Amino acid sequence: MMDKKRLIQLVHIAATQLGHDTELSKQIKFEVTGKSSCKYMTVAELNALYKHYKKSGFKPVSKKPFVKRDNNKKADMLDKLRQLWVEMNAQGFLHDGSFAALEKWAANQSKRLNNGVAITRLEWLPRKQQHALIEQLKQWQQRLIKQAQVS
Repeated sequence: MMDKKRLIQLVHIAATQLGHDTELSKQIKFEVTGKSSCKYMTVAELNALYKHYKKSGFKPVSKKPFVKRDNNKKADMLDKLRQLWVEMNAQGFLHDGSFAALEKWAANQSKRLNNGVAITRLEWLPRKQQHALIEQLKQWQQRLIKQAQVS
């Protein structure tokens, strides 16, 4: 069962999708529930209105598949960190371009960011520290690029 806020959203989306203007929408709400505003409807009344819109041709469609965003962003940030590491290795800036070397570098850097306690696995790093490591790696890469241009 959906909560009231979600039902109100769906009812408004349905009215828009079906091309109803404000007056027509109020009229339908009143015919189905006896109330012209979703604000004053109960969850049961909103469910009835929602079912009416579905019978009238409303098809709820999600724009994106549901993805737990926090985990997705965390994976994206780890991918970015690994991508920078691979790029720096391809540029010849690293002695060891392995992911084990990346984890060792990240553990040393995280020690400084985490009050002397090293975080030995990239997956265990908090997002804020992942972001800090990405920025450090970018800055290191830029310094090495400038040094290579001067030489």
